[in-house]
Amino acid sequence: MLDQHPLVCRFGALGDMILLTPLLKRLYERSGKPVDIVAIGGWPAILFQHMPYVRHVYTIDSRKTPYILSPSKQRLAKQLKQHPYQFVWICETKSVSYRILKKAGINKHESINALDSPALTNEHFVAQWLRLSNLSPGGFEFPVVEANDSLLNTQLFVSRHEVDDCISWLKTRGIDPSAPLVCIQAGNKKTTRAGRVNRANNTKYWHENNWSQLIDAITGQ
Repeated sequence: MLDQHPLVCRFGALGDMILLTPLLKRLYERSGKPVDIVAIGGWPAILFQHMPYVRHVYTIDSRKTPYILSPSKQRLAKQLKQHPYQFVWICETKSVSYRILKKAGINKHESINALDSPALTNEHFVAQWLRLSNLSPGGFEFPVVEANDSLLNTQLFVSRHEVDDCISWLKTRGIDPSAPLVCIQAGNKKTTRAGRVNRANNTKYWHENNWSQLIDAITGQ
């Protein structure tokens, strides 16, 4: 019997997975069932463990390792073939990811996927994923959720222990945990590589002056 929980596939880094949370919440609201996730790395299970609209996280260790040499890819294929899903959303823009999922019995033409619904001009990732969340694979007969600004908000859920651990970490560095804290990540893994930061393949590059203006605006300077 096919599992009727929504399954979302996204082999993203930390920021990519956080941007996925509005889609996860919307699919949960539409179906009334928590979402399962296919991801990469050991940390997504920790990231989503307290999220009420996530049930289970499947993971692989690497996208680049050939299937024949990847125990984690083989394990994923076995898990999903033994426990197939009826409703699948693939938030991946690279065809290599679809080849990995096909090994697990997930076919592009039976899924809602980003290759068939590419980003619109100047469309934010969150807006794109929310647009995909209102598309329905065959048999997913649940009404769409009306759009509102709150749906664009990403969410994280943490335990009391994790909060206490963070407070302790801040105090050891002389930071008042009760004061407003602004964290800025101005780079990405492509920005930190050798060569010009504004090279053509660094699609997430944003000029340093823009970051400076943003920081000044946030801090009120």
